[in-house]
Amino acid sequence: MKGIKALTPRDLQVIRMIAQGTERDAVADELGVSRSSINRQLRHAFDATDTRNAAHLIATLARAGVEGFVPPAYTKLVDTSTDTRDRVVRKIRAEMVKSPLDSAEEHTNYVIEQLAAMVHRELS
Repeated sequence: MKGIKALTPRDLQVIRMIAQGTERDAVADELGVSRSSINRQLRHAFDATDTRNAAHLIATLARAGVEGFVPPAYTKLVDTSTDTRDRVVRKIRAEMVKSPLDSAEEHTNYVIEQLAAMVHRELS
């Protein structure tokens, strides 16, 4: 079996610990196994999900909405009301019109910065 469903609860536990920044040796110590066992579980997860490394694996799990891998701010934004999302979109459009920049790249970067700030304010 391939795919996220092929991951065992232990695989997910190891991956969550890695996602939280725990070094592989520390994961092994905490779980009472060898580092090679941790590496073996990660290789199994990479193969099952067609990912290349831990960052790619974690991003894949987050995109799939696997519990424990979706950032809380993202979950909160997705769960917000349509009114809130519409308000954010209106603010973004207003900022795009006000943008004093000339190049498309500068404009895009400006809008992204404004969007990040607005989403942060909406979620705070």
